[in-house]
Amino acid sequence: MRHPILMAGLFVAVAPSLGACGQSKVTECNALVEVLNKGAQDIHARTNTITTKPEAVAEYKALADAADNVANGAAAVELRTPELKKLSSDYQKVMKEFAKTARDIADSDAKDVAKMNAAANEMEKVGKEEEQLVDDINKFCQAP
Repeated sequence: MRHPILMAGLFVAVAPSLGACGQSKVTECNALVEVLNKGAQDIHARTNTITTKPEAVAEYKALADAADNVANGAAAVELRTPELKKLSSDYQKVMKEFAKTARDIADSDAKDVAKMNAAANEMEKVGKEEEQLVDDINKFCQAP
């Protein structure tokens, strides 16, 4: 079985160089980025501990819990900027899907290679979606 794709998860902080009107965007971006970066660090740490042995079930379940925590943390950030709300919502959905695929891998029978590979392929797809969302969030937050 392959290791899951690493989540991109590295966001940039936004410097508060905008006027009062843009200040709420900066504040919201920084609050969201802080939560997502913390979650990404946890996911990266858990991804690096996953083995290809049957004992990896607990590791994948912990990875799924970490992805759920990122989604829940992002949901808790109060956002008023419509574009950022949408990006956060999309990111939460991707993290929930990532958690689901990690659980699918954990729940699959080690002898069912086809099921494990399908879940690993889905995790890779979700990882690419997450990478695109990281870029989108960074672009939005860095734009004036």
